[in-house]
Amino acid sequence: MSATNFTPVYLDNIEFFMNSSNVVNLSWPKVSEAFVKPLTSHVISFPGYDWTEPYPGESIIDEGHTMGLMISDDFFMDETAANKSTTVLTGLTFNIPKSMKSNGKPLPMHPSWYICRHIFISTNAAMKKSGDKNTCDALPSDCKNDLAAALTNDWGYNNEDSMCSQRIADPIPQNCVGTFGFSRQDILTINSTTLANPVLGPLQTNSNPQQYGWRIGTGYHHHLDPVARELAYNRTYLVATVWGFSRGTDPTTIRIPRVTWACMSGGDPWKDPVLHHYPDPPPHLPDNSTSTKTPSSTATSSGAISSATTCSETTSSTTTSRGTVSSTTTSGGSISTKLDMQIIYVLVAMLMAGFVLGHDA
Repeated sequence: MSATNFTPVYLDNIEFFMNSSNVVNLSWPKVSEAFVKPLTSHVISFPGYDWTEPYPGESIIDEGHTMGLMISDDFFMDETAANKSTTVLTGLTFNIPKSMKSNGKPLPMHPSWYICRHIFISTNAAMKKSGDKNTCDALPSDCKNDLAAALTNDWGYNNEDSMCSQRIADPIPQNCVGTFGFSRQDILTINSTTLANPVLGPLQTNSNPQQYGWRIGTGYHHHLDPVARELAYNRTYLVATVWGFSRGTDPTTIRIPRVTWACMSGGDPWKDPVLHHYPDPPPHLPDNSTSTKTPSSTATSSGAISSATTCSETTSSTTTSRGTVSSTTTSGGSISTKLDMQIIYVLVAMLMAGFVLGHDA
């Protein structure tokens, strides 16, 4: 695949989803085609500032800055694979008010601005209920206060290569975990240089999918596996945008950066109309990162794991075998153990019972 013809995508919502080991390069023409008719697509407005004016801007703009969410249908990761592994892609887009454009193109950003977008992913039901209404109301005030402080207190000091107070993969504050769940962040940065770039600029000023836009999949699945769609629909995306100043800004105009919030989910969970049996998907790409979350933190889930146990009961006249099947529930639902595995467990139990009877005789 030509280097100019691919698009990088996060494969799955693992804890360190932003790691390079979780990035796959997909065909950009095919990804672009997949979003022509997405399963769902909607856009919301959130408050922001006019970055064409000198920092800190005159007043907040209540509407006009937008965030879009699109979910694709099954996307074939490898057309040549025997099982044709698929994933469901979710893409985020961003745009600016018409007042900050001229003839449809963004006006230059004043060099005194520096913007950081912090992206967190939740699989908690409380956040999804709020995200389906396009609000962040489910976040407690102490969570917002702690998160806003973490995103602004070290502005310009924590990173040599950016002004952001946090780093990629930093966790959400502990006061947010109860409602939002444990999550690590990805960060998108914007300054006057990136906005003027013909490739990077549209990532923040155009609602249409871009080649290097922000996208994440659901791991590997077989075609029409309902779990893939449920995983995509049941995620909620929190984007905290920090409106800050750049290095070299006039000291007399510097003030503490401000934070605005946007939360979106995929809408009602997708439900498979007919129950089907699907083979196990191929393994996910390895994640070599070491988790540093606290014991009370909840890691994001990338699939469902089934387990089964068996037990046997023996009497003097008859021998019975009973298989007990259990499943582990995730954000996407639960998957029962396959029938053929149950048969194996029954045969093993019968052999064990026969051995016991023969030994007693």
